[in-house]
Amino acid sequence: MDLINLAVDPERELNGAEVRPWEDETVLTIARYNNPKFRDMQARLMEPYVRKAGRKGVSTAQAEEILARCMAKTLLLGWENLKLEGEVVEYSKEKALELLSDTRLADFKEVVMLESQNLENYRLEALEEDLGNSETSSDTMQDGV
Repeated sequence: MDLINLAVDPERELNGAEVRPWEDETVLTIARYNNPKFRDMQARLMEPYVRKAGRKGVSTAQAEEILARCMAKTLLLGWENLKLEGEVVEYSKEKALELLSDTRLADFKEVVMLESQNLENYRLEALEEDLGNSETSSDTMQDGV
């Protein structure tokens, strides 16, 4: 395996990639999960609990709150044409936190998490172009042209 196939674009990793998780006009801008900003914020928010009583000191509800805050601040960085109950929702970090914290929208939170972990969203553009060119070259060679 050539490790270059796992290379990601550091710019997209931190500043987000535009993804279209649904077959409509909705576009989400999502940074890569576990990026340095995410890790720093998570460590800072977890520190009081860890210091107080170790990891046992964090309840599931507290952990979910911390995760939603980290996701809203460092992963879900924007959107276009996102709707809630038929109304377009304007992006803000506060609105992102509200949506990611809403237990009715747990699947939305899951989509953001899954997209943030999808390597294809963060590939180096040069690698994508090379892969595209090599596929064309391979097709040409197979066709004998």
